[in-house]
Amino acid sequence: MRTGPPRTHAQSSAVSTLTAFKSAASGNTGDNDAFAVTTNRSSDVDGFANLRGNDFGGAATEVSRVGTFTTPPYGYSAEPASSVVASVTVGAGAGKL
Repeated sequence: MRTGPPRTHAQSSAVSTLTAFKSAASGNTGDNDAFAVTTNRSSDVDGFANLRGNDFGGAATEVSRVGTFTTPPYGYSAEPASSVVASVTVGAGAGKL
């Protein structure tokens, strides 16, 4: 998920899942977004979202449909949302990755 300076567009969202697509968002953090997650903007067909363990800083979520997609078909390890900003800050910049 995005971290950093605030977006200027009043209708910005950190995660948009539209047109019947499915997403699972876990361990994310965000700030200064009008909507942290949306499944029903900018599309005639709503998407699906499953959320767990996120810290969106109080931003609104608009999840019109919860889907069945909860685990991707590959292994991963999500770090706690509370440590994401620090990890991104330490690892960001030219030549760091």
